[in-house]
Amino acid sequence: MPVIHFFGDSFTRGDGTLASPLYLPNVDQTLHWTEYVANAFKYTEIKNYATQGASNDEILMSILEVLTDFKKGDMVIVGQTFLERTIMLKNFPSKVGREDWCARIGGLNIGYDQAYTPYETEEILKLNPETSSPYETYVNIQSYIAGVKLPNNTWYTEYYTYRYKLLGKFFKKIGVEYFTWIVPDDAQGYETITQATAGKVQDSHWSWKGSLEFGKNITKRIDKTLKS
Repeated sequence: MPVIHFFGDSFTRGDGTLASPLYLPNVDQTLHWTEYVANAFKYTEIKNYATQGASNDEILMSILEVLTDFKKGDMVIVGQTFLERTIMLKNFPSKVGREDWCARIGGLNIGYDQAYTPYETEEILKLNPETSSPYETYVNIQSYIAGVKLPNNTWYTEYYTYRYKLLGKFFKKIGVEYFTWIVPDDAQGYETITQATAGKVQDSHWSWKGSLEFGKNITKRIDKTLKS
């Protein structure tokens, strides 16, 4: 049975709707965008590997971890995420479980994102005796990668895009349909949880309505790409 696979961050995971915290009940039984896409292309089995706050490196890792599971007739949809989500290893991968490999801080100016683990990253940075501030190293890294000064952010965008394109070549070779979209560019303009709750809940993830509208639009783009 062909499977549709989704990879990405919280916008693919469905934070606030499909995934915890569940801010909005699905009163009208609205399809989440991943469900809409699956139905549109007649896939009855959905596998969603997206995680909250995932970086591009983590998304690519999540694909590699199940690479042998893909088969002819499957479809893979990947949401390329924010560049500032640059991981920092917090332990030896060969010695600890997968969930203990990475730590992150969010935001261009080190503004904390609820999806991240700033206290863990702070402890890691303190291990470096040459670091005058627990945030100094990370600030410099983010300034270089995430676009405080151009053109480095466009370099890194192209760097990750190139890697996603390489995956596309592989999937085409084994008969798997493949499509990528870019969260920072494509997630704008759809109703958010903040808007749906009239500001009672401050959350920029999509509401059920916003998610469905995105699903309709992305389905059209996927269909056009597959036919080209």
